[in-house]
Amino acid sequence: MQQKHNIILSLIVLISISLVLPIISQPVSGSITWMSYERGVDRSQSTERLMFVYLGRDTCVYCVEMEENVFPESEVVEGMKQFVAVKIDTSAEGELASQFEVRYVPTLVFVTPEGDEVLRQEGYRSPEELLSDMESAQSFYDGEEYPDDVDEDTEDTPFPGLFYPSVGLLVAVGLYTMNQKKKRSRR
Repeated sequence: MQQKHNIILSLIVLISISLVLPIISQPVSGSITWMSYERGVDRSQSTERLMFVYLGRDTCVYCVEMEENVFPESEVVEGMKQFVAVKIDTSAEGELASQFEVRYVPTLVFVTPEGDEVLRQEGYRSPEELLSDMESAQSFYDGEEYPDDVDEDTEDTPFPGLFYPSVGLLVAVGLYTMNQKKKRSRR
């Protein structure tokens, strides 16, 4: 009798779990739906939207800070809907981290459906900074020219955005402005 009771109880628990698990595993309403890189590339190409690639790891203090306090912000979640969101764990997916030439984490990269990098930020980004990055990346993708002839000698210099993230955006805007002035003066 006891064995029959245990079997019935086990079946009830299994059925309950099978009914509840699909509901639990769905993304919480109001959160970013992250995709794998491969799936993100496919989605980006089929929808012709920019891909937002977040490269981080769970042992990184700034990555954890962004995942707990930046990505859940309602404005960030809403803004992210215009992009295909991809999350890459650099410690588990080293080959992809190498492909993106990750030097620091977190690294945030906006990529076109064709695979061209539009904007890169290295280091912690506040919700306001990330929203600004989204706006800049989208405006460049929508038709504004992005500087493609930035001096390559700056690669050996540590990226200033690591410790002062907003400096990175200021440098990018400054380089963009300087290149535009050079192009106008050549005409």
